[in-house]
Amino acid sequence: MLGKQDMPNYDSRENWTKTTYSPKSYLLAALAIICFLAGLFLARPLMLVSIPLLILLGLMIVQAKEPEANVKVSRSLETPQFDEHSVCKVMLRVKNEGKDDIPILQVRDLVPSSLEGEFTQNGFTLELKAGESKDLLYELYANSFGIFSIGPVRLLISDLNGLVESSVVINLKSTVVVLPEISERLSTFAIRPRKTKPWPGEIASRRTGFGLDYYSARPLLSGESLRRINWKASARSNDEHRFFVNEYMAELGAEALIIVDARSVSEIGVRPNSTGSFSIRAAISIADRLLRDRNRVGLITIGSRASRIPPGYGRRQFDRIVLALLDLLPGQSAHLESISRNLHIFYPNVSQVVFVSPLIDDSSFATAADISRSKHDMIVVSPNPLDFESIRSRGSSKRERSIARRLADLERNANIEQLRSANALVIDWNTSAPLEEVLEVHSRAMRKHFVQAMR
Repeated sequence: MLGKQDMPNYDSRENWTKTTYSPKSYLLAALAIICFLAGLFLARPLMLVSIPLLILLGLMIVQAKEPEANVKVSRSLETPQFDEHSVCKVMLRVKNEGKDDIPILQVRDLVPSSLEGEFTQNGFTLELKAGESKDLLYELYANSFGIFSIGPVRLLISDLNGLVESSVVINLKSTVVVLPEISERLSTFAIRPRKTKPWPGEIASRRTGFGLDYYSARPLLSGESLRRINWKASARSNDEHRFFVNEYMAELGAEALIIVDARSVSEIGVRPNSTGSFSIRAAISIADRLLRDRNRVGLITIGSRASRIPPGYGRRQFDRIVLALLDLLPGQSAHLESISRNLHIFYPNVSQVVFVSPLIDDSSFATAADISRSKHDMIVVSPNPLDFESIRSRGSSKRERSIARRLADLERNANIEQLRSANALVIDWNTSAPLEEVLEVHSRAMRKHFVQAMR
């Protein structure tokens, strides 16, 4: 699951200690009483068995000593941030700061189930002498992406006879960020907004400048480099003293904004295989591609723990976007309808909007249409919610499910066509296929859409 979860509830104090008799002492006492009663009512020789048990229990009580719970624990991570389906090593350092030896010490570092792998051995039993410290190593395995909390650390300290135990909980916690796999690192996500910015980028602008796409040929001006001369065009000129140079379409950048719909109504399936998870993965891949193309990219998330990140560029901006998306959880939000209006107020310079949503209700379709009718160029990436098991399993029979699926497909396709008629480029993503393949299938439609938008 995405976010902080799967953790037991503990007191928020720094640590707490509780000393009790161990189950071994209760077991010996119960066994002695059973033998005595059995000898009293069944066979008297059984009463003799209870005598050594009582003597042993008495000697253990006399020699019992409350263990000194003066143990210091520290934790260090190999890295606080690693990728999904990879391993992170953790080291616990335990030190006995008391004056007495600890004959039996059990250490358990509490780990969420999303970070437990086949080799995650986060429990240890050891002996710790006075003043001695030991390093305990184990591995975390990221089953899914998200922000997780490790800890607290639970200690169980026993005396030599195992009669008295002290339970200690140390509120030592560490935050771990698990990034999604960049298996969806897009080779291309071409955008052609009508408005570009003056900084270099990968968008072919309608103005001339430095680029790769040929624009026209013009006469050579005084002082220009002779390397740019188009010799074939100059040879065709009637004036033998006149030379022509090539001009290219300038490649510039733009300001883009990614909007992610993570409302509760948009969450279909169980994470990490839900519409919300696929939306987050798609948003991360798109942000990575747009930033590598030297665009300024911002983010708006809609749901629980929603955030707004103004447009920026570079690796730090990518890290901000990723952390905001990892912290996003499904939740109710009343801001979706006001997104279109707020874009004109808070993001006047944004020219390209990428709306990532499963488009599961009328509100999401209406919001996408409102943004598309505005001055912003609009791309909608929609993980198809009808492909998820919780939708496919509805219906009491196979025939009913087939009819329900066809009706749902017809309704969704009709809404998407209306959205496309509002000048939005809609990419209906069947999540069984990688996003890169879906974009390649839609590449022809994307080029046609951008040509129409440039006119």
